[in-house]
Amino acid sequence: MSLWFTTYNPLSFLDLSFADIAKHLGEEWKRLPDSQKQPFHIRAKELLEEYYREKDEFESNLSDTELAKLQEADDKKKAAKVKRKMRAEMKKLERPKRPKNAYALFVSENFRKGGNSQAEVTRISEMWNMTPEEDRVPFQEEAKKLKVEYDVELEAWKAKMIAEGRQDLFEPKDKKAKKSKSKRQVKRKSKAAKEEVDEEEEWEEEEEEDDDGF
Repeated sequence: MSLWFTTYNPLSFLDLSFADIAKHLGEEWKRLPDSQKQPFHIRAKELLEEYYREKDEFESNLSDTELAKLQEADDKKKAAKVKRKMRAEMKKLERPKRPKNAYALFVSENFRKGGNSQAEVTRISEMWNMTPEEDRVPFQEEAKKLKVEYDVELEAWKAKMIAEGRQDLFEPKDKKAKKSKSKRQVKRKSKAAKEEVDEEEEWEEEEEEDDDGF
């Protein structure tokens, strides 16, 4: 579909936002008959195959150390992508936001907008370090109060998700790994179910545990 987008003149969308452009082109693509979509699908497949050939050729000339570094960088990118998707999913499901701790509350109260933000962060950090323990108490007490409220909201949200059949959000990592492995085996056995299995595996990858244990 991305190849088809390139057939449009970008100057025709100057008055539209990116979201409106994406919506418009998406609707146009859906209305296209399969016969008109097919050339773009074929070309996209050709480009993907060409990319993998060039990738394999490039990697074949790398040393083991270079390959390890490349794999490490690739793993970091994938992990960051999974994390972004997970955050987007949690936001969509209206998961309660983690409350600020005492230091974050102190920063919010003392941060001066404008100027060099890094210098401001350094300034506030130094302020916090010089703040007597008794003067930190109000921030610590407020943080405790917010944490209690958050815990109540989080438990209510968990109960709601379970009631809606989303127990998968709270499964341990090892159980999810077994599920993912099982689905990969099914994928190898049944080509007809390939797309469905891929979608399930992608969703499971997005459900990486956060600071609350899921």
